[in-house]
Amino acid sequence: MNQAIDFVVMWVDGNDPIWREKKKHYKTDNVFKEDDSEVRYRDWDNLEIWLKSVETFAPWVRNVFIITDNQQPKMNGNNPKVRIVDHKDFIPEQYLPVFSANPIELNVHRIEGLSEQFVLFNDDMFLIRPVAPTDFFDNGNPKDMYGLNVVAGIGMKEIIQNITLNDVSLINAHFNKGESLKKNRSKWYSLKNGPYLLRTLLLKPWGFFTGFVEPHVANSYLKSTFEEVWTKEYDVLDQTCYRKFRNIGDVNQWLIRYWQLASGISVNRNYNFGKFFDVTDENVDACAQWIMNQKSSIVCINDKESIRDFESVKNKLNHALESVISMEGK
Repeated sequence: MNQAIDFVVMWVDGNDPIWREKKKHYKTDNVFKEDDSEVRYRDWDNLEIWLKSVETFAPWVRNVFIITDNQQPKMNGNNPKVRIVDHKDFIPEQYLPVFSANPIELNVHRIEGLSEQFVLFNDDMFLIRPVAPTDFFDNGNPKDMYGLNVVAGIGMKEIIQNITLNDVSLINAHFNKGESLKKNRSKWYSLKNGPYLLRTLLLKPWGFFTGFVEPHVANSYLKSTFEEVWTKEYDVLDQTCYRKFRNIGDVNQWLIRYWQLASGISVNRNYNFGKFFDVTDENVDACAQWIMNQKSSIVCINDKESIRDFESVKNKLNHALESVISMEGK
């Protein structure tokens, strides 16, 4: 039975002088360069566009929770579905303040009033064509793509790889890969997994999970899965939440996603549901064209430090997003 679905998105105003001073106060020498980069927090001026895309392409959503850190985003009008949620409203006090997405994401299930079924977005993930509740959940089960991958630990500078390895290690501690693939054979070997099916077949002989394909789209979650993982791996999640900036010892929301896949809770969704772009000056036109042609349901626009003309790139992509929303509204 399909039930209410909420959307959750994290947002920060990186230009806020009060927030910047607080971040500077807690910064230590071992903070990774990426976490102290202006790129990580610069404003694309498109939260309002994000909200319009949800209103246009997913009018069925029950609530939209915007997570902030003592900030108030500028929004036109009064949308009764939108709820601003401050960190202190749901993150346990002992963890605050935090400047890492990991503690924030690992505690989202504590948001008061959040539905059992919810979709977690980053603010760079946009709907660009109409979606239905069944694109995210099927009879109470989260929709996702099944695909095995290989994650290689290549040193402390590659923090994402290290965190992903931590996630996968915990999955192997709780799930037997062979049993998971056998029990959920129709899911792991579904044609909906597209080109990733071959990768899964090639990695089948390994007796443990070597990693999972990460499509970088908004993830469908059950609150009960978060609660289960917190119960079974409290110490690891607790340690992550005490760290104010990302650390190679962290786990992140992908642990919850992998848990749903390994347990077989998730239901197959087509591999091409979303598209990920590492945006540069060279591929911005291709990204804008992808959006205008609505070639996927979700697009992830990942900011890059290598962008030379940020204002031009930002304006092109925001214009493309506004255009597809406007066309749908006609």
